[in-house]
Amino acid sequence: LQPELARRGYPRLDYLPGCRMEIAGSNLLEHVRTSPDAARSVDKDVRRERNKIAQAGIRIDAADASVLGHPDLVPRFEANYAKHRTGPFPFARGFLLRLGELAPDNVAVFAAYRGEQLLGASCLVHGGKVAHGKYFGVADAEAETAFLYFGLVFHAPVEYVAARGIQRLEFGRGMYPTKTRRGCRLVGTRAYIRPRLASGRLAMR
Repeated sequence: LQPELARRGYPRLDYLPGCRMEIAGSNLLEHVRTSPDAARSVDKDVRRERNKIAQAGIRIDAADASVLGHPDLVPRFEANYAKHRTGPFPFARGFLLRLGELAPDNVAVFAAYRGEQLLGASCLVHGGKVAHGKYFGVADAEAETAFLYFGLVFHAPVEYVAARGIQRLEFGRGMYPTKTRRGCRLVGTRAYIRPRLASGRLAMR
């Protein structure tokens, strides 16, 4: 892909580092206790967060990809993306649902419920030995509930990939102290940009 982008005139830029987790162990607690990249006390954090989730009457389940069609969910993904990124959410509404329909074995969804009320969810795309934890959103009323963030973005995905022998989990960019504490390494990434106008391409060069 990279030589083809260069051939088409896309200048290459070094970009913000991504967060990569090499999975150690067959479940979440085993991973945080044995990963050489995780802070020593993360297992205590995980137990405390799990307890808080349970005390709040919230459960986090692996859900069918059809939950991506819930009318409240993608707007929450969009809102969270806008909060932490400079650009718009990259997919049209309906895309993730369609992806789940076309490739159900490669899409995992984790949903948080209080009773039957959907509070939020995260979406994981995986293939072979690599998974990408990409999208997360919660209801406005739960937005400041940090342990729900960890439950949906960290606990459930790591538990899922570790149990299936997936060796690497890509967490994307941002929130570096939080992610590195939990066992992520920073890896370099590149961006390929080609402005539509010739003047813009000249300035980019």
